[in-house]
Amino acid sequence: MTGPHLGRLARAVVECCAGGEWDDVRALTDPDLVSAEIGSGSVLVGVEAVIGRWAGVAAAFPTIRAEIHAVSAGDDVAAVQVVWHATRGPEDQHEAGPDAGKTVILPDIVMSTWNRGRCIAERHQVGILTVLAGAAPEAQFRGGAGRAHPPWVRPLW
Repeated sequence: MTGPHLGRLARAVVECCAGGEWDDVRALTDPDLVSAEIGSGSVLVGVEAVIGRWAGVAAAFPTIRAEIHAVSAGDDVAAVQVVWHATRGPEDQHEAGPDAGKTVILPDIVMSTWNRGRCIAERHQVGILTVLAGAAPEAQFRGGAGRAHPPWVRPLW
C-alpha cells in the first residue's frame, strides 16, 4: 500500500471515530483491532470494545471534533497528528452538573499499523478515551469483558 493512500485511510479512522461513524470504523479496521493509550497504559482488544468506549465518550461529549494537523504514512504504518476538541453535554442529558458545556482540548498522535488495507493496531500518545472516560459517568464506559475504565482515572475538572 502506498504512503498517501494509507495516510488517507488512517485519517479516515480518526475522523470516523470522532464522528461516530461506527460502520465505517468496522470497515476500516480488523475485528481484532488492538487500541493502546501510551499515556494511560489502557489497552482495548477488539473493534467492538473500541467502538463501545468511543460510543460512551460520544454520549457524554456529543460534540467531539478531530482537528487533524498532519498525516504521515509509510508501507504499513501511519501517524496522524490531531487535536481533540470535546464539549461536555447538557446537564439534563448526561448529569454533567456544573461541567455542562465545558470543552476538553487534547493534542494527540495516533500511530496505526495496517495489514491488507485494514488497521490492526493503533497507539494514542495521549489516552483520549481514558481522559474523557474519567470526565464522564462510569456507567457509560463498559468495554471488553464488562470492564469499567481504570480506577485511577479522575475527572479533569
